[in-house]
Parts: sequence; C-alpha cells; structure tokens
Amino acid sequence: VYLVTRVHGLKRHLLTSDDYARLLKVGNNEGVTNLLSERDYSTDLNRFPPKEVNAYLLEKVVYQKLSDRFSSILQIASGKIGDALQQYYRKLEVENLKKTIRSKHENVQVNEDQLIPIARKYQTVNFPALLEARNMQEMIYLLSETPYDVLKDKLDLYNRYNNPLILEAATDSVYYQ
Repeated sequence: VYLVTRVHGLKRHLLTSDDYARLLKVGNNEGVTNLLSERDYSTDLNRFPPKEVNAYLLEKVVYQKLSDRFSSILQIASGKIGDALQQYYRKLEVENLKKTIRSKHENVQVNEDQLIPIARKYQTVNFPALLEARNMQEMIYLLSETPYDVLKDKLDLYNRYNNPLILEAATDSVYYQ
C-alpha cells in the first residue's frame, strides 16, 4: 500500500506530455534548462552557472533524477513487484553497456561520470573495469561471469562486420530474455 501511494505521489513530479511537446519546440539548451527548472530539476540545475549548462549536463541531471527515483522506489518494493522493478531498472545498465560498447568500437574514452548513475547494488557488471579495458575483446572477456557472457559468442561476427550494433542487439536480447 505504501509503495502504491508513494508511486502515485511521485507521478505528479513527472514531465507531462505537454512538457515534452514544449521541450521539442524550444530547440536550445537555454529553453530546455528553463523548462526543466520549472519542474523538479531546478535545484540540480541551479548548482551550475547558466553558461556551463549544456546538453551533456542536462542529460546527466535528468538521468541522476531517474536513478534516484528508481532507487527510492526499490527500497520500499518487495516480492514480485520489487523483482519486476529491479529488472526494469536493469535497462539503465543495458544502456550504459551499449554506450561502453560504442566507446570501445570508436576508440573513444568514456568515464563513469558519462554513464547513467546506477546504485552499485543493482549492477551486474563492473563498469570501472569495463571502461579501463583496452579493446573490445578485453571488455567482452570481463563480461564472462555476468548475464552478458553471451556477447563472446557474437565477437567473431562483430569482428567480421566491424559493427557495434551486433553486440548492442545481443545486449538488448539478454535484457529482454
């Protein structure tokens, strides 16, 4: 009962379809910042000088709020509902893994600060180690004791076509199964 009440209470803090329509129309970081500042993001955004706010920072603030909300709900959820919410929260881990795959493919260094924040107790992979991996093969090896260990079966296909979408699709497949 408390979980249902808490979720209904949090619903009023979500962006509405009108908010999303306004976001699509503003077209620049300042407009997005102004709109988000009217909502629950104002405290987070006000920590930064307006000239420092960019798309990267806006994304980080929104993802931090999402992660915080998930964590607070998961703390009070139990049983099958808790399990279902935890699995849904794992989607954030999948997005981080796909971002890491793309970074290894493109030889671009990504740090943990650029990933969606996820409470450690809900992670099944060691992102700091994955980010330190020198190449895709080493990263896939580090996933061998995780639910994503099936990515090693796709490594030859990835190497043949040099396409990260092969590994990203396999990552999504693990999540949806």
